[in-house]
Amino acid sequence: SSCEKTTSVLIWSCPANGTGKISVEAENAGERYNGPSGSGWANGNGWIVSGASVGGGSTEIVKVVTDQDIKNAESNIKLDADTDKIEKELYAKFDDDSFVLDNSFGVSEQKTTSTPALGQEVNGDTKPKLQTEITYHVMAVSRKDLDAYIKAQIQADVLKDQKGQKIYATGVEKRAGEKKNRKNPKDQAYFQSIEKNDKGYTARLKTVAETGLTIDEQGILKKVLGKKIGEAKAQIEEQDGIVDVKVKSNFFWVNSVPNDANRVKIKVTIKED
Repeated sequence: SSCEKTTSVLIWSCPANGTGKISVEAENAGERYNGPSGSGWANGNGWIVSGASVGGGSTEIVKVVTDQDIKNAESNIKLDADTDKIEKELYAKFDDDSFVLDNSFGVSEQKTTSTPALGQEVNGDTKPKLQTEITYHVMAVSRKDLDAYIKAQIQADVLKDQKGQKIYATGVEKRAGEKKNRKNPKDQAYFQSIEKNDKGYTARLKTVAETGLTIDEQGILKKVLGKKIGEAKAQIEEQDGIVDVKVKSNFFWVNSVPNDANRVKIKVTIKED
């Protein structure tokens, strides 16, 4: 006779000593869950089910990549990257319109890839490989925007409502490439204490700015054209705020200012207190 399944998957109705087919599933994988022919199971109500052998389970020891394996390999990796060369290459990617932050060079990402991957089996004689990819970065800001920012801060914090005052230099235009190549580091804008946060990066900006009285350069130019050098100096020195006047010529025998405005250049410098 055969067994009949009722509405419950756990209940079978069979005549005494009847035969039928049921499906069984091992609790876990492994050879110890196999059963020989005649293996039986009791249902707790006096029924005993026995049948053919139950097999298919097997136990196999395999090698897999673990998290500790990756950590051990990472600790033994020797990075021989020429960071000085990498930094110079990154600097070279920026043009003169960009103001590079000297202390901003660093590692933005370090990605390690394991082959086989974490948790995967290592087959045969295959030697696992660990590859590390490092991304370096250098930060820069627009020189034009930085100059405007500094001018706005000076106007608000230093000059305020003072009239007749002019900002002649912000420290941005004096920058001469990389820090180690600067001629006058103290006279140039400089970022320090660069820190990363949820919104991006913050840094402290230091600079030496030059401010002074507004000088009418075009007005001076019109007054001195064609004048003797001594006379030109005297006229310029009469203006308030001017401490010293120097007139330079390309030729020592020239004693007059040219009549051509295109051949005359006026440069205003600020005297440091």
